[in-house]
Amino acid sequence: MGAQNQSELGAELKTWVNRLCQRNFGGAGELLCEAAERKAKQLDKVRKELEQLTEEAVSSFRLAGDAHSNNYAFDQALEVYERALEYVSRELTPHLWAVVVTQVGKAYYELGIRIEGVALHHHLSAAVESYRRALEVQTQGHLPQDWARTQTHLGTALREQGIRLGRAVGQRLLAEAMAAYRRALEVQTQGHLPQDWAWTQTHLGTALREQGVWLGREAGQRLLAEAVAAYRRALEVQTQGHLPQDWAWTQTHLGTALREQGVRLEGEAGQRLLAEAVAAYRRALEVQTQGHLPQDWARTQTHLGTALREQGIRLGGEAGQRLLEEAIAAYRQALEVQTQGHLPQDWAWTQTHLGTALREQGARIEGKAGRQLLEEAIASYQGALAVQTAETLPGYWTQTQYHLAQTYLALEAWSEAAASFVQLLQVFPGNGEAYYAASVLYHEKLFAFEKAFSLSQQWLYSHPEDLEAHSQLAEQCFTTGRFAEALEHFARLLANPELDPQIKIPLQAFEVAALLGLNQKAVVPQKFKDLCVAIAHQPEDFSLEWTFGGSKYFITQAEQLRPYRAWLLELFAALEEKNRDAILSCFGEDVEQVSGTAQSQPS
Repeated sequence: MGAQNQSELGAELKTWVNRLCQRNFGGAGELLCEAAERKAKQLDKVRKELEQLTEEAVSSFRLAGDAHSNNYAFDQALEVYERALEYVSRELTPHLWAVVVTQVGKAYYELGIRIEGVALHHHLSAAVESYRRALEVQTQGHLPQDWARTQTHLGTALREQGIRLGRAVGQRLLAEAMAAYRRALEVQTQGHLPQDWAWTQTHLGTALREQGVWLGREAGQRLLAEAVAAYRRALEVQTQGHLPQDWAWTQTHLGTALREQGVRLEGEAGQRLLAEAVAAYRRALEVQTQGHLPQDWARTQTHLGTALREQGIRLGGEAGQRLLEEAIAAYRQALEVQTQGHLPQDWAWTQTHLGTALREQGARIEGKAGRQLLEEAIASYQGALAVQTAETLPGYWTQTQYHLAQTYLALEAWSEAAASFVQLLQVFPGNGEAYYAASVLYHEKLFAFEKAFSLSQQWLYSHPEDLEAHSQLAEQCFTTGRFAEALEHFARLLANPELDPQIKIPLQAFEVAALLGLNQKAVVPQKFKDLCVAIAHQPEDFSLEWTFGGSKYFITQAEQLRPYRAWLLELFAALEEKNRDAILSCFGEDVEQVSGTAQSQPS
């Protein structure tokens, strides 16, 4: 307190004391009231100065955070925004607090879509939580425009979480995202808030597109059509001349929806949509340049590469190879910006797509050159899986792991392919495609019969109604020497009158072989005749889809089947013939002679 103020206070106190001594309480009260009013005015002035200084400090922090964001330094932006939060409160400055909390959410979101490891879900969850906190203040009735914008931000964070998680959780989050976008559009109209409306339409389109990609053909196409319509509505406002960056961003998303529509349609309709997608990406790249908008440019290059790749796959021949080369060039350009250290999620995403283009190229080229391309594809997938782990990015991990397994198949690396499919099953035990692929590889290519048997047991524990898996297990009982158990399975399955001939006839043949394995020769002639009758009742062009490589290999190795080996191999070779009559004519010697053949063999 200054010397003058102290002097004034001392004089006031002396006057007040004198008046009290004179018992002049009224005069003392008047003096104290005057002093209080003067102090209150000083306090109001200090408060206003403090409020102004606080607003200036928070504004400076926000501007600094925005500058870091514009430079893609989102970790620094988050640090500055959180500093700003120290000077605002929900109780005293609710509006400003909510604005800063929203900016904190944006920084968490941008970090979440860029970093790798478990931290990405922490950041996306923190973004969702920040937006929800802001919406406690930004209500539709009190702050409708802020409420609507934050609803859009919330939808985008939920959508990106959903894309990365996949499966049921991902679908639920995408549904929540769409609900948030639709709430925003209750306030944002094309007439009243056209730019916000268009921005939210684009985000809604992306959520619809992602849901459509996951769903079946009919439902997926419906959602993809809705996504395309949303993007086209946005482009009524976002023009290249008026809002070039928004226009380019929506063109990229429109291209992706058109591409997803195209890959689901065959013939000319699919080709037309793919061509439209390529055109949309090229339009976007008129604005998104490597020098001006490098990250947007790189993402669009990846999308363009994928559309070119799909075109190349459909065309085939020399034209197809040229398009695949263009796709690979686009991916490699994207990777000039997307590095594992700087943008690990984008880098891994592009590595996966690059791997698929390399695989498609390699599958079309014979010899060493084709094999080298397939090996390059594997390297790309393995690189992507260093970032896309089952724990942090299960949706992306599943896609890349599946592509890796398919590439191992193309290389005839059966053991590695089986291991990849088993890894898929360990993370997603209900993946039927992975189960059947691994089961066939173990049984037909690797002759790892016990592994195949164990795999089928595990699958049937959670899928007891899977008839085809029961049939595979029955064969696997045979090829693991469990002949009595195999016969129990065969009897139960063959008692089903609705059993498809594609399953029934192989099982009848395995039943004959298992009976011989138990040396029950007496019943084999009738079982063999039943098999012949079943085949004779099929159409003339009937042929079996079942593969017998594993069972034939087992027959050559099983000591119990040695006396019947030659006849059984002829039997299964006949079942591989191209039509009904060829099968029947190749059965060879009459089954009645099997007993005699067996008796002549040394024990």
